[in-house]
Amino acid sequence: MFFAALGLAMSIESAELTLHHVATIGPDVGPARLAGPFGVATISGGGILVSDDLSHRVYHFDGELNLIRVLGERQGFSYTDAALFDANGYLVADTGRNRLLFLGPDGGIERSVSRVGWFSRLANPRSVTRGENATLLVADWGNNRVVKLDADGRMKAIYAGGLDGPIDAIEIAGGGVIVSDHRNDRLRLFAPDGTVTGAIGRRGAELGELNRPSGLTLGPRGNLWVADSQNRRLSIFAPDGTPRAVLTGAPGIPLKRPTDLAFDGRGRLWVADAGHHAVFQFELRGQR
Repeated sequence: MFFAALGLAMSIESAELTLHHVATIGPDVGPARLAGPFGVATISGGGILVSDDLSHRVYHFDGELNLIRVLGERQGFSYTDAALFDANGYLVADTGRNRLLFLGPDGGIERSVSRVGWFSRLANPRSVTRGENATLLVADWGNNRVVKLDADGRMKAIYAGGLDGPIDAIEIAGGGVIVSDHRNDRLRLFAPDGTVTGAIGRRGAELGELNRPSGLTLGPRGNLWVADSQNRRLSIFAPDGTPRAVLTGAPGIPLKRPTDLAFDGRGRLWVADAGHHAVFQFELRGQR
């Protein structure tokens, strides 16, 4: 099985799983006005980052959804699609300027990375996630690859293998990598050395099929959650690659174009929905 081969432990979400809406950050609700939220990332200890592509901003909220900081104007962002935060500060995928930006805790730019090898530059990086041993995974959209970088921005590995518009990537136990292969309407699975080990999904709207998959995350029980953007839903796969369920939103809140998703430390799910110009917080109901 694909996921088992990459080192994921088996666990299955309940088929009765549903979403319960808790809160919204969006154009008409909450302290921020979003134009095109593309990325959402949770912060250890509480809080979230929202990468708002069309306003070229990153919004930092605390655990109570109080707006702490807005990044972008003085830093000169262009189409920011992803961001992370820890004690060292912020890391931003500045997509339109083909670079990663390392910022201090106060938002001041400390360094910029665009060249990742002697003859290799980033081209429209769409996501950045953390891997093992302080490494970074960057979905290098314009180069149709995912690159693994060390903490200093130097290239350690490349994952390609027929990708067309890689838009997100996550590393799992044992060093395997799962890539959201956006324009191929599938997920691509790689061994730590970059060897392709399999694929999940094909274009369609049935269970197990995908239509422009975007953000990826692992659920509380180890299952893979996918922002299935053009199907207007979230798709869930068990660790052996078996499709388990799809979720189209909560009562009164149908998903329109989910682009990213992340779980926080309390097991709540955050979904960036560019179609709604909003980020939703959900609780999961029905897990066994």
